[in-house]
Amino acid sequence: MARKRKQLPETPEPASIESLSHDGRGIARRDGKTTFIDNALPGEEVMFKFTYMRRKFDEGKAVEIVRASPDRVEPPCQHSTLCGGCSLQHMNPD
Repeated sequence: MARKRKQLPETPEPASIESLSHDGRGIARRDGKTTFIDNALPGEEVMFKFTYMRRKFDEGKAVEIVRASPDRVEPPCQHSTLCGGCSLQHMNPD
């Protein structure tokens, strides 16, 4: 018998991004649990939606940048947020 998956929250949640993971996702700590958030940079305040919830960590995607990092730039590729091939095009390389 298959196990039921937990329903993901539909409403966006706030998070403060502390650092970057090895694969370019923002890292936030919420209630002692690590959350990896796509399209988020260190120092940013974001609203995100959960994409996956696990026992030890969660994953999500930023849906709104409340306070942007000074390192955030406009990505040169218009498809950067859709395809995922260039994970840090929204970050200043300097």
